[in-house]
Amino acid sequence: MAVLSILKFPDQKLKLEGQLIDEFNSDLEKICANLLETMYANEGVGLAATQVDIQLSIFVMDTSPKQNSPICCINPKIISYKNEVVSEEGCLSFPGIHAKVKRYAEVTLEYQDVSGALQKKDAKDLDAFCMQHELDHLKGITFFDRLSPLKQKMLKKKYLKQRDSIT
Repeated sequence: MAVLSILKFPDQKLKLEGQLIDEFNSDLEKICANLLETMYANEGVGLAATQVDIQLSIFVMDTSPKQNSPICCINPKIISYKNEVVSEEGCLSFPGIHAKVKRYAEVTLEYQDVSGALQKKDAKDLDAFCMQHELDHLKGITFFDRLSPLKQKMLKKKYLKQRDSIT
């Protein structure tokens, strides 16, 4: 397994979409393993393949307290949702930045596992927010894109100042 490099805002590759997968093989298993390794190494709860410059429709997540319940979602789509709420989010592509984003508190996700078997998962709260956040990445959308222009301007200034002080 390998820890991959995560794209950081304002990298335009974050706008690229993940392509649907129709071939389930050992290469795909390796990609999922590398995504999980990268997510854990960066102390995240979710990571989309597009965040590491792999334009495939895959995301991984593990919101369990001990981070011992990983799932790899291939070709995911939300088939139902309800109860819109505002939640605080962060993102590995925007280190140190958090913002309030409208999401649904409950979703049902349909996806394929690494063997290609169709799965369905009902999720609430953090699991639901994580699924929506990662699915957005696969569509070339970041949580930043869901903010008002004023909030975007404020966060961009804060983020770039923070980033430039590190380098």
